[in-house]
Amino acid sequence: MSHWSHFGALVAVSHAKSPRREGLLWSAKLTGIDITIPEQPKWAESDLKAFNSTEGSRITRGSALAWMGHLTALRWFLSTDHQTALILEDDVDFSLHLPSQISSTAHALRTLLSPGLPATSPSTILNTDSRFWASPSTWDILWLGHCNDAASPAHVLSHPSISYPDPHTPPLSSIAPPASDLLEPSICQTAGCYTAPTGPSAPSPTP
Repeated sequence: MSHWSHFGALVAVSHAKSPRREGLLWSAKLTGIDITIPEQPKWAESDLKAFNSTEGSRITRGSALAWMGHLTALRWFLSTDHQTALILEDDVDFSLHLPSQISSTAHALRTLLSPGLPATSPSTILNTDSRFWASPSTWDILWLGHCNDAASPAHVLSHPSISYPDPHTPPLSSIAPPASDLLEPSICQTAGCYTAPTGPSAPSPTP
């Protein structure tokens, strides 16, 4: 696995016949990332029916399949000895700047969740997952991205958060809502930044 990510594993949700898998693996190789793709079951209609709520389900077939794919990836992770894993979908797009962005994100997380750790710079490379991504005792799931279902700015800012500059972030004018709503205009008009929220995530749709 690429040393700079400091996750125990990078895992992709992708079924065997996905037309996106080849592009994912090509991008990962170009960026220097080793990705594990757990084998996905061949889901039957009975699986979808069992997954959906018996009353009031509004989840679509595609969303249900995605949820079950993520659960398969999570079960794979729990069957290993890894302390951490980054789970991606196979349509993720990698930036060549990802190593430096990972370092900045981890530094912000350490600052936010592990204030007792010795002061470090964003470029500091630590030797253990628990120190690089803050102590795993302070978090269960890190929500590093979203699929246009982001929580409102009020919800995010009601929890402890930290903003940090990212020179590779597109200009605010090039970012569509709701992502743009989560960025602080006073900072992002002059330099790219992301806000790293903690606490409960936004409510998920009922399966």
